[in-house]
Amino acid sequence: MQATRTLAPEHRRAEVFEGLAEAIEEVWQIVRSGKASPGRFEKGPLVAIRRFMHWVQIYGSDEAVRASNRYMQAIYHDVPPIISMRLMGELLVVARRELGLPDTGIEPVDVLAFWVTDVYDDAQAHADLTEPIERVYARYNWTPPWASVGSSG
Repeated sequence: MQATRTLAPEHRRAEVFEGLAEAIEEVWQIVRSGKASPGRFEKGPLVAIRRFMHWVQIYGSDEAVRASNRYMQAIYHDVPPIISMRLMGELLVVARRELGLPDTGIEPVDVLAFWVTDVYDDAQAHADLTEPIERVYARYNWTPPWASVGSSG
């Protein structure tokens, strides 16, 4: 019984992040299909993303909560698409750490290259996904909402 209780949070954490990965895959399929619409996102991947955001608050590490919060807050504040993508990539890297790969050397560009087929051909996109994030914010003249309250990172 004790072993079950001890493993339950790790199992639940895996389920939470699994839902996020599936939702991201669905987002990319919708975008690639050329049939993106608010209704399609609302009925599909946004349901899973909302569920992930609900449960990551409980089961996620501090790093996972922070990365999730920043991704969502960026979306609420007219984030340029490339920065949104970068923050999504950072969230996926945090998920890797969360689920048992704490020393991962993977960067956002590595996980996003599964979906962004020209990431190594487009020098600007590659720079936006690899350079320090503050430099990318400056390049797009976008100030993250968390920067206005003086929080670090």
